[in-house]
Amino acid sequence: MYGSDEWSDATLEWSYTDPADSASGYYWEYTYTFTVDEKVISYIIIQVSDDFTLTNIKEGTTARWELGTYSYSNADPSNPGMPEEITGLKWDTPIDTPTPTRTFGVTIITDRAPMDGNFYSKGEDVVAWIGYNIPVPDTTTDAKVPEPATMILLGSGLIGLAGCVRKRMKK
Repeated sequence: MYGSDEWSDATLEWSYTDPADSASGYYWEYTYTFTVDEKVISYIIIQVSDDFTLTNIKEGTTARWELGTYSYSNADPSNPGMPEEITGLKWDTPIDTPTPTRTFGVTIITDRAPMDGNFYSKGEDVVAWIGYNIPVPDTTTDAKVPEPATMILLGSGLIGLAGCVRKRMKK
């Protein structure tokens, strides 16, 4: 973990819940809480796999996220200190709060199992904080239970097959 300037004592807490133990019973649930003592948090980015898409984000995920590719370059210097290009989910902190945001938490509900990934945050005055090897959604789908539409499709196919067999037996 690396923190610059006044964020050297910042903390990142995280946890994840297996689908079998989650409230939904279908999806992985990841929670992250980032806290700083000084300055304010402008945004956080949590890495996801390169093939992560909008369909992998499920209901219950903290609102106002943006899925994108983030890096630091001369053309886009808005992520100072970011060590590499990552695909990630980004949340800007609320700007309409009367007190500065020094603790910010998000939840991701997804069908993706954990892998090691990165966390990045930036605050006012170009303060950056980077966390390595935290659990983030992986490159493979690992939902434990089929979605309801899949079960309906399978069921209607079996009913159709049974009807064909019954029709042949009558002949």
